[in-house]
Amino acid sequence: ESSHEGKHVRAQGTDVSSGALLLQTGDRLWPGEIGLLASQNIDRVHVFRRPQVALLSTGDELRELGDDLEPGAIINSNVYVLTEMLRALGVNPVPLPAAPDTLPEVEAALRKALEADVVITMGGVSVGAYDFVHEAFKNVGIEPGFWKVRIKPGKPLAFAQYEGKPVVGLPGNPISAMVTFEVLVAPCLRKMLGDPQPHPQPVVARLRNAYRRRPGRVEIARAVATREGDEIIVALHDRQGSGSLPSFVGVNALVILPSDRAELAAGDRVEAILWGPGLRGVSSVFDQMS
Repeated sequence: ESSHEGKHVRAQGTDVSSGALLLQTGDRLWPGEIGLLASQNIDRVHVFRRPQVALLSTGDELRELGDDLEPGAIINSNVYVLTEMLRALGVNPVPLPAAPDTLPEVEAALRKALEADVVITMGGVSVGAYDFVHEAFKNVGIEPGFWKVRIKPGKPLAFAQYEGKPVVGLPGNPISAMVTFEVLVAPCLRKMLGDPQPHPQPVVARLRNAYRRRPGRVEIARAVATREGDEIIVALHDRQGSGSLPSFVGVNALVILPSDRAELAAGDRVEAILWGPGLRGVSSVFDQMS
């Protein structure tokens, strides 16, 4: 085979030209971005520091994995769920031992938690006789912001600050904690990480099944989303209780149901936040190659 000058030789500047913009503020450093920087002999860049997020559960009934469960005791599953949700965002979780339901114990645990950049408490923000988080916030100098939001699940959510640090009180029910974290807390953390689009971007979808509900609050319902042709179809889970962890297994969409709608019919258009497991019904590149 004949050859000529320049054959199989890449000319200088054909990959990246001099002065070209490689990455922008807010770009996340995935393996491809790291490879691009390394190819240009760039070994240092300015990044947003990953915040340390303290996770503090409260409740006499909480036990750790492996503990014996006496009557009335439960495993503190929330701390494991939130730890993984934080890791998925790219922040550093700092899970702390659960605090018993006494005011001095909650205050002491809060002081430890405030060594982190962000504090998330779980439980103790409702109106029960042993819900001490609000009083503990006040006693350690945490400045209140708001308490209670008009969404379901997750009404008894609290937001406060301590010397500029965000302090969030999530409900103790597992589903309430997960939903309020994803919808209200995760955008704050993405902003701290420099994400230029920290808020969820809802898509328009159609309901597969009818749904009846009590109006008055925006409801964030768990669903499984699939792509059918050019549309996204969402099937609402038949169990929407705030304590039903099995109803979150396999869920890949949170459907936003307006506060003024008591009944929704199959085929109605709704807004949905896609998250977690990928959108079902979308074939992978490997499927296309087989």
